[in-house]
Amino acid sequence: MMRAATLYIQGQYWPEKYVPAKVWETLRSDCLRFIEFVGPERMKKVSIHVRGEAYGELGVACAKLGRKQEAIKAFNKVIELNPDTAYATRARAEILKLSPEK
Repeated sequence: MMRAATLYIQGQYWPEKYVPAKVWETLRSDCLRFIEFVGPERMKKVSIHVRGEAYGELGVACAKLGRKQEAIKAFNKVIELNPDTAYATRARAEILKLSPEK
C-alpha cells in the first residue's frame, strides 16, 4: 500500500498530463492485491483509515482509467465499510462526479 499511496499522491499534485495511465493501472492493481490479501472478513476489522484508503484509492484509479462503474462500486464499498466518516463523505462526492447528469 505504500506504493499505492505514493502513486495516489503523485496523481493529486502533478498536472494530469504528466501522470500516465500506467500510474493509475499500477495503483488499481496494488489496491486490488491488497484488498484480496486482507480478505473481506479481516477488512472489516482493520482501521477506518486502511479501509478508506484501500477502497478510496481504488475508486480514484478506476475513475482516472475511465472505469466508472468499477469506481462507483469501490466508492460504495468505502461508504459501506466507513459510514459517517470523512471517507464516506468523500466517496459520496466522487460518486456524484461520476454519475450522469440528470
